[in-house]
Amino acid sequence: MTALREIVRWYTFSMKRIAFITGANGQLGKSFYEEVVRRYGENVDVLLLQRNRLEYPIRPQDRSMQADAITDTEKIVSEMRSVDFREYGEAYFVHAIGAFETEGPLAKHKLSQEQLREKMETSNVSTFENAVRPFLEGIGEKMPVHIVGFGSRSDRHKDTYWESFLESKRHLQQEMQELARRIPNLYCLFAKLPSVDTGNENRLRPNADKSLWLTCAEVALICFEKSDAQRPWDKFAELSIFRRPPEKLVEVGNLDKTRERWLKEMQLRETTTPEEIRKDVPVWAMEPLTHRGKIEGIDLHSTKQEVKKALRKLADSELKREKKFR
Repeated sequence: MTALREIVRWYTFSMKRIAFITGANGQLGKSFYEEVVRRYGENVDVLLLQRNRLEYPIRPQDRSMQADAITDTEKIVSEMRSVDFREYGEAYFVHAIGAFETEGPLAKHKLSQEQLREKMETSNVSTFENAVRPFLEGIGEKMPVHIVGFGSRSDRHKDTYWESFLESKRHLQQEMQELARRIPNLYCLFAKLPSVDTGNENRLRPNADKSLWLTCAEVALICFEKSDAQRPWDKFAELSIFRRPPEKLVEVGNLDKTRERWLKEMQLRETTTPEEIRKDVPVWAMEPLTHRGKIEGIDLHSTKQEVKKALRKLADSELKREKKFR
């Protein structure tokens, strides 16, 4: 049994993979590129999609495509047709394109409500459809495909000042659920995020307290860990990722307090919160309560040994669950 397990492990890590990452010029897209290369090394080829020229170096075997996911759909289709998917045994698609706009008293635009909804739908849903369809058509049902998309943890509140954004993310989640239901070799992970330390987030809220913000590298690591652990009974997974705050800082969803805080954060003045504070606050990844009634969390700021132990425990629980379903 031990020898068989070693053979399976060797095959899994030596298998050739292909990853397609959209929004590659953003910090989130770049972190996913770095994470997939770190995890699989020479056993993965990466396709990168970005609107402008790529701003960082990539390996010789990887390919960068400069195209707009809204207007350059034919170019994306042509690029996917040039890929020989027969040499790969597993595929990943990470959609790191998206737009965010505030509304009401926090609005920084002059769009009508209808124009705002259309912009959010186009940026957050249409870009996903235009990129993932040709990728899946090229792959067919030849191999397992892991798809990662992103939503917001703020959708747990009834009222927000970015409802058009949340509406588009709910639509994206529904699209991914339908894909996972319809395509047998597809596994979708919908990660709900709080504030993430990206260039756009910093430009929007330069005066924000970043101590509870996630880093892009943390998001990439957690998403790959969960995506790789998905099983046939878990084809669509929803994962809420957050930095666990002290009890007194837990957000309660008060609309007036949210408006007051965001108005201060969006003002241009120097932030006084040191980046080092974030190192003392753990990160948690939590799945919604299901019939199994289980919540799993990993503190990424523990020692390496503790993180490895937590990941082994998670892998063991998945294995036991797999045996149970058999």
